[in-house]
Amino acid sequence: MWLTRTKMAVAAAAIAFIACGHFTGMVRTGEKEWLAQCPAQSRKAVHEFGLSPDEGIGDVLPGPSAIIQPFHDGLEVKNGPVQVTALLAADPKGFAAILYGVIQTGTDGAVIHFNKMRLFQENDPKGGPASGPERDICAVGVAVNHSFEPGGIPKVNDTPPPDYKPHDGYMFVTNEMLHILFAD
Repeated sequence: MWLTRTKMAVAAAAIAFIACGHFTGMVRTGEKEWLAQCPAQSRKAVHEFGLSPDEGIGDVLPGPSAIIQPFHDGLEVKNGPVQVTALLAADPKGFAAILYGVIQTGTDGAVIHFNKMRLFQENDPKGGPASGPERDICAVGVAVNHSFEPGGIPKVNDTPPPDYKPHDGYMFVTNEMLHILFAD
């Protein structure tokens, strides 16, 4: 059952926990301040579901603001709505969810601010839509394999393969697993 695999992955995420540091930089700045300004209503989900506010992991889904590139683990993004599948550590068990938010790009990369979360239920089809409760949240997504200095999702500076044709209006950033940080 995929929910059991989800629990194991959430446990692995907890083991791989990365301590939160300082956020600085161009567009990739201000995440801590944004989380600090989160309204009380949007903080309730963390407590309601027993979520660990800094141990979630996720992957960006393809959509109108995100194009997955198969080389260099890349992702092309532009300003707009974004969805992320997430595994969230919680007590007594973890959750799988879809997080909904907005991605914003700048000269140094991108940031994602999430404002909604919908939980997967045990009977939801793998890869299908989540049918569980939807909650208001405040969370950010930062690239796991980068320090939290400066945070966000860094722009890729590698030279792409010769056959790569960038999409107009998109920026090439790393497509790594995201570390999800919630306001609590």
